[in-house]
Amino acid sequence: KINTRGFVSGIKNIGKITADGAVSISAAFDKVVSSFNKVTAAYQTQIEAEARFEATIRNSAAATGEQIQSVKDLASSLQALGVVGDEVQLAGAQELATYVGSVESVKKMLPVLNDMIAQQYGFSASTDSAVTIATMLGKVLQGQTSALSRYGYSFDEAQEQLLKYGTEQQRVATLAAVVEESVAGVNEALAENPTGKVKQLSNDFGDLKETMGELATDVVYPLVTKLDVIVKKLNEVFAATNRTVKGLLGVSDDVSLGGASESMAELDESSSEAAENAAEIAESAQEAEKANKGSLAAFDELNVLTQQEAASAAVDSPDTAALSSESFDVDVTPTLDSSDFEAEVDALVDKIKVKLEEVRRAAETVVDFFSPLTNAVANNIDSVTDNAKSGIKGYLDTYGGEVEKYAVRIKSSLENTAGQTRNGVDNILNESTESQNRMSEELSQGYTDILGGASVFSLSFVDIIAGMLDITSGDFEEWTVKNKSLLGDFFDGINGNIANILSTIGTVLEDIGTSLTEWWDESGAYAFDGFMETLLDVGAVIMDIWNNYVSPFIDYLTESLGALWDEHLSPLWKEILEFITSVFDAVSAIWNNLLRPLYDTFIKRIMVGIMGAFDSVLDTIIDVLKVVSDVARGAVRIAKGVLKFIAGVFTGDLEKAFDGIDDMFTGTVIAMWGIFKGVINMMIDALNTVWSAVYGVIKSIVDGVGDFVAMIGDAFGEDWSFSLPNEVPRIPRLAEGTVIPANYGEFAAILGDNRREAEVVSPVSAIEQALENVMDRRGFSQSADGDIVIQIDGREVFRATRREAEHYKRMYGRPAFG
Repeated sequence: KINTRGFVSGIKNIGKITADGAVSISAAFDKVVSSFNKVTAAYQTQIEAEARFEATIRNSAAATGEQIQSVKDLASSLQALGVVGDEVQLAGAQELATYVGSVESVKKMLPVLNDMIAQQYGFSASTDSAVTIATMLGKVLQGQTSALSRYGYSFDEAQEQLLKYGTEQQRVATLAAVVEESVAGVNEALAENPTGKVKQLSNDFGDLKETMGELATDVVYPLVTKLDVIVKKLNEVFAATNRTVKGLLGVSDDVSLGGASESMAELDESSSEAAENAAEIAESAQEAEKANKGSLAAFDELNVLTQQEAASAAVDSPDTAALSSESFDVDVTPTLDSSDFEAEVDALVDKIKVKLEEVRRAAETVVDFFSPLTNAVANNIDSVTDNAKSGIKGYLDTYGGEVEKYAVRIKSSLENTAGQTRNGVDNILNESTESQNRMSEELSQGYTDILGGASVFSLSFVDIIAGMLDITSGDFEEWTVKNKSLLGDFFDGINGNIANILSTIGTVLEDIGTSLTEWWDESGAYAFDGFMETLLDVGAVIMDIWNNYVSPFIDYLTESLGALWDEHLSPLWKEILEFITSVFDAVSAIWNNLLRPLYDTFIKRIMVGIMGAFDSVLDTIIDVLKVVSDVARGAVRIAKGVLKFIAGVFTGDLEKAFDGIDDMFTGTVIAMWGIFKGVINMMIDALNTVWSAVYGVIKSIVDGVGDFVAMIGDAFGEDWSFSLPNEVPRIPRLAEGTVIPANYGEFAAILGDNRREAEVVSPVSAIEQALENVMDRRGFSQSADGDIVIQIDGREVFRATRREAEHYKRMYGRPAFG
């Protein structure tokens, strides 16, 4: 007969063991699933974004795998430049792909999309914001230009026409130009500030998480599959135990059996939680249910217990009187021995232990695999940390006082340097400001002159280039029409050549690949294996040489250099420092006591003559350049005359031929006069150079005597000083005309030497009167307050404006106004 006290105790032990095992396994498995999901979440997001983009662009643009990869690579490179992540860009690219028909259009719009996202959303850009911006851009590409109006973008009439009726390439180029005119570079600019750098770091960490997620998916997934099988089996065992115990007791979930019922409730709850966790990974609840039915077969024979056996057990054991036939509701027969039931329970417990042991061994295998690496890294970190701490401590103990002393001295020197440098720079800037104020009129005129000259030059140059381009484009268009068939044959030949070249290259590459494969299979692999063994052996020899020869030599060299420094170089260095000090002292003494007084008393005065000589030398160089220029101008005029003469003779245009003869004669006169005048001026410059040097010496002597007489005059309270002028009086050169300021003083000049054109020598007032007379003859008038009034022919202005507007439209493809 069954001892009911032992029976109930056994049931409680089974429930406790089953519940504890289920809770432990479920908790461990939950942690595995949670960690796996966290690591793979970023990778799954990236994979989803790429998958959606690939599917969309394959459908809309028939993109190849290589083209799709080029867009991904572009998104990655743009992420490195700015703050918009590549997954955000791919979300926007997916939306753009629904509006365009080529991969190149998507790549062209991707930087524009990034700049708009950065402009509108800054560092908080998301995939939703990218889709929003891409949708607006796509609508504009379909001609709905108002889609961007609320963001401040506007299109002129020509741009709207292109966006509505142009080709896709024209529409994409027009939209990109309009948008980038306002937001170009915003994405990169945000990446340059501190917050942008943090955002870029966040994007890089996101890429790292994606890479780790990919690794976890490829490496950990097989392990998860193994755990799935284990959990399924454990679920079968726990479910079988739960059902079996309930079948043995014949009770519902709401029947209380004291301690036994509490254990059963725990077992039921733990088993259910384990089943739910397993279902999230395996998704095979039906198979587990079928397996559970098979597991219950071993316990079916226990259901033959009768009411009489239960009653007898109640009489034999007063402790179990409460377990009546109404509680169990099963048949009890006297044929079942208690040892049979205990054997079944032991078998169930052993099965649970086996499953738990399999889980433990799998976890230990993973830990054992990585433990050498983790231990090695930890040991290296500990060693580096200990060595660094020891080195820093020794440094502070040995050099701390010296460093502090030098730091105080350096700080004081730097403060003095900063203050003195600031004062010196301030003095320089003040002098510069005063100089600017003194020379303001000259500087203003200089800026006006250079800007005016640059404007005339640049506009003239650009006008010529524009005219040349206009003529060239017209001739080019006409040429293409005339030579259409010739162009067709030309390109047919080129394309045929390309086809033959490609076929030949393909054949060569195929032969090379085949031969490489055969070589590797026959002898390459074996030879490479021998080469690697040799290379590794060479490495061993190198390390042996280092250990036995190089390293000891370095130690010996270090010791020798240390002794050399202590015994010889250090004393030499100190002597050098003292020598430098002596040099500084000597230079200061020579300058203050010899050179500076010599400069003040003699050199300063003789420099007038030296600089005058330099001026004359410079005039000579300028004269040479003038001669070269005049000769070149005459030569060009002669060459032009020759060409005119030839053209006139061969075309029968006698007037042009005679003009050519006139140009040849004029060019000859220009060149000869330039040479003559240049030679005369160079002779004058040579005399001025010699005279300037002599004048400097004379001025030094006369001024010295004047200083001495001034000292005598000071003793009597009189000013007897005298000196020669600083300006060297020089022989006048051949003049080309100049403006003489009022009260400038008299000087000698040669007039009438300019043979090329008439010269004017007149007071400024006479010239002003002449200008007024010219204005009167030309129809200009002057108001009472001195303003000049100009009358303009409106019709001529209108015709000129219309011509320029038509020219602008031909050049740029859009109206100049409007």
